[in-house]
Amino acid sequence: MGAILTLVEPVVVINKLGTSFFEMALTQTVYNHSLRATRGDSDQAQALSSRFLLIQSVLSSLAAMLSIIPLSRMADRHGPKVFLVASQMGSVLGMFMLVIFMYCDVPLEFLYLGSLLHGLSGGGPMFWAGVAALASLSSKQCKRTLKLNIVDFCFGVAGVVGGLLSGYLYQMGPSILLLTAILVSVVALLYTVFAFSDLRCSQSEGEPLLTESESGNTMDRVSIGMLMTAMVLFMLGVIGAENVLQLYVLKPPLSWDSVWAGYGRAATSAMYLSSFLGVVILFNVLGDTALTLLGIVSNCTGMAIMTFAIESWVYFLARGIMMFACVPMPTLRAMLSKNLPPQQYGRVFGLLQLVLAVTDLLSNVFFTSIYPLTLGWFSGFCFLLSCAISYISAVPIIFPLDDEIRKKWLLNVGREDLNVSPNTRVCSRHFKSDDLIEPSTPTARRLLKKGAVPTVFPRNDSTPAPKRTELRKRRKVFTDFKEDRVPTDFPHWDHDYCSSPVHVNLAVDQNEDLRKQVESLRRQLAELTVLQRFCLGRFAASDDDIRFYTRFATYNHLMAFWRLIEPASHSMLRLTRATTKSEDGASDSASYQSLQPVDEFFLFMVHLSIGLTKRDLGHRFNIHQSTASQIITKWANFLYTILGSVRVWMSEEAVKAQMPKEFKDYPDTQVVIDCIELRCRTPSSLRLQGEESQCSFKGLIGIAPHGAVTFVSSLFAGSVSDNELLKQSGIVSLLKPGMAIMVDKGFFVDDCVPCKVYRPAYLFKQEEFPANEVKETQSIARLRVYTELLICRARQHQLFDTVIPLSNIETINQLHTVACLLTNYQNGPLLQAWAKD
Repeated sequence: MGAILTLVEPVVVINKLGTSFFEMALTQTVYNHSLRATRGDSDQAQALSSRFLLIQSVLSSLAAMLSIIPLSRMADRHGPKVFLVASQMGSVLGMFMLVIFMYCDVPLEFLYLGSLLHGLSGGGPMFWAGVAALASLSSKQCKRTLKLNIVDFCFGVAGVVGGLLSGYLYQMGPSILLLTAILVSVVALLYTVFAFSDLRCSQSEGEPLLTESESGNTMDRVSIGMLMTAMVLFMLGVIGAENVLQLYVLKPPLSWDSVWAGYGRAATSAMYLSSFLGVVILFNVLGDTALTLLGIVSNCTGMAIMTFAIESWVYFLARGIMMFACVPMPTLRAMLSKNLPPQQYGRVFGLLQLVLAVTDLLSNVFFTSIYPLTLGWFSGFCFLLSCAISYISAVPIIFPLDDEIRKKWLLNVGREDLNVSPNTRVCSRHFKSDDLIEPSTPTARRLLKKGAVPTVFPRNDSTPAPKRTELRKRRKVFTDFKEDRVPTDFPHWDHDYCSSPVHVNLAVDQNEDLRKQVESLRRQLAELTVLQRFCLGRFAASDDDIRFYTRFATYNHLMAFWRLIEPASHSMLRLTRATTKSEDGASDSASYQSLQPVDEFFLFMVHLSIGLTKRDLGHRFNIHQSTASQIITKWANFLYTILGSVRVWMSEEAVKAQMPKEFKDYPDTQVVIDCIELRCRTPSSLRLQGEESQCSFKGLIGIAPHGAVTFVSSLFAGSVSDNELLKQSGIVSLLKPGMAIMVDKGFFVDDCVPCKVYRPAYLFKQEEFPANEVKETQSIARLRVYTELLICRARQHQLFDTVIPLSNIETINQLHTVACLLTNYQNGPLLQAWAKD
């Protein structure tokens, strides 16, 4: 269920249904009002309705321009979910404006207020910006194209269903349709606010959500600009032509009636399904660029055939050829997200959707203005113009987008007669193996990494070198480019990119073998370095060592706990510094190594578990003693905050649900209470700092019957009485009359708590126990054995076995609390029998 709540598709589907219902209600209401205003003249009513809807779209787009900057900043700070919530709130407000218009005597221009509210809240552009950003964040880079196409497919299916249902609902009454639209939109808003979970770059269990290369990407402005240009050109050619096509089929030569028009809408809707199936089938075979070009060619070819659609079968043939026409837009969004750092998703996608909204408006105005002018001499001219504009959108994505990368390619290839065209290819042997992405499946192709440049051009000594005059001339052309030149001590080969000499293949193979040997030696060196260092990786293979140094049962237990706290550890200041090197490249022996966050945590656990001194820790981890002290203090405060923020006190129902059968005679036991006393060194006099004495601290610990620590008090002076310790600890406020606590003998706190107290009998002015107290005392004493075992767990950290050093006096309370709470994560149940229950 939790995984479903992280999907953005339900939000898209529910919102599209509500929007479809509202658009039908708005269109029919405006048309009926215009019909009454024109006294039944349908042509004038249609003209008034079209003008009103056009002005409404312009107002909404202009208002969205004003809101893009504040909404983008909020989205970058709080996540792209802001886009969804804000736009849906504006949509609901716009629907209520229509309700007021229908039931109150207000002019038609009143509905412009709803458009302004919708636009100021972001409108459709900001909603889709949030959808694209959340879909990108919730998918891995290799699956992002498929993810965005799934979202687009869900949007198309929801639009078809909403269009069909809206007609039936309108027949039941305009009010029914509008109220249904409001209800569905409110449901979508509530689902987004309270149910939908915004992942925001969280990690999956098996693999990071963002790959290493993607999370470190910087924004490539040239590539982003070219991709956005491709999307704008494609939208400009498609949207207006599709709207004109709805009018084209109603006029001669097709002259469709409502039945054929319905067939035409069904064929249009089928493109969403065919495009989605095409992406699913071809996703692992073709790359993003190839998929986009396939969709552009499919759309343009279909539009070109549509130009000559004088019979219905030609129309449906063109629609069949346009089966992949819905692929380019989501695929281009996926390519755009791969060129962006995640923190820029909200801002860039918001700007993109606003530009696309303006493009949508301009495309409609442009094509609807041209269409009437061409009816007399060539009615299909708009479709031919759409084909040409859409084909131009393929230009920015054919060759490398970055101009600097393009210059590097041309300079390194060094071919005088190289005329770059869409069919230009460079042999893969001219790229390093690190520049290639090996196929994940047998049918997939090898791909180039972003920014890869051909640099491998081996020289054949047996072949005479060609003249280099052409190379010198080319260098004069690119005088502004001075970085990463190919070495000039050998000429470029006149490569035909079809075959390679045998000796070249052998040289490349030898280089590949040497590279693999170097990588193998580096791995061996890294393994030996880890074995020589005192770090967590050195003991990862031995659960016994992990149990000795950290008190966690196994290495898997330790790493499971680390994964819980690791996201919050990024906000901590790193205290260790990187290793410095001398001028000759050798490491300075006096410098200290840097510690990874997990090794800093391991250092803290070693100090807590076996009580090593900070000097000893400094020698083991190759850091300064003061740095070890700062790490211990930092992690004590950090874990005190993290573990202390987790509510460990359990309700009566939860305790009873986990009650072991050994407590069947005491079923109302809520907590077992005991005291822990610690000894700490303290200076005996401010004048005599070298002389040390001891002081004691006392704390209260509460354990649930099934073995979990549910209460840890702060430490108090060792002289405090048991009753006063109980009162000041704060546990009394958690106890209720229906509960019971179990304490050790001599712990007389009956008057301090509002509940029952189970305690072994205590001889006080009597020679022997009564018979009933003997049985109860034996039963309680047996249970107290288990409790003592758990208290020993908290005391298993050897730092508390001896007198605690004076340097830990400032963090003694944090260390004690962390040690007690860690027992909930370090071990299993007290008894094996309890573990099986």
